[in-house]
Amino acid sequence: PEQAQAISKQVQGLFNQIADAPKPFIAAINGVALGGGLELAMACHLRIAGDRVKLGQPEINLGIIPGWGGTQRLARLVGQAKAIELILTGDSISAQEAFRLNLVNKVVPGGEVLKTARDLARKIAQKGGLAARAALEGGRRWSTSG
Repeated sequence: PEQAQAISKQVQGLFNQIADAPKPFIAAINGVALGGGLELAMACHLRIAGDRVKLGQPEINLGIIPGWGGTQRLARLVGQAKAIELILTGDSISAQEAFRLNLVNKVVPGGEVLKTARDLARKIAQKGGLAARAALEGGRRWSTSG
C-alpha cells in the first residue's frame, strides 16, 4: 500500500505539472481513454477526440477510485453530478457525449485527430506567448476558485 500511494503521488505530481504548465498541452485521443489515460487527457488544457473514442473512469469496477486527480478534474470539466455518476457506475461514454459534456473540445474523424491537434497547436503558437501564458494562469485561478 505504501508503494502504491507513493506512485500515485508521483503521477499526480506529473499531471499537476502538465495542468500548471505555462504553455498549453493538447491531448490527441484516438481509441480508448479509460482510467489513467483519461486522467492524463484531463490534465491537458485542450482535448481533441476521434469520433470512435470511448472515455471513462472504470476504476470502481476494480474496487478502487481514480487515483491521479480524476475525481477533481472530471467534476471541474463536466460538473459534479455527472462526474459522480460516471465514477460510481464506471460507465464509459462516446466522443460525442464527451463533447456534449465539455470533456473534450472537439470531435473529428479518427484519422484526423493528430493533424487537428497539430493545427490547433500551430494556431496557438502564432499568438503572443505572454498573452497565452497569462490566459492559462487566469484560467487556473478561475477553475480553482469555485
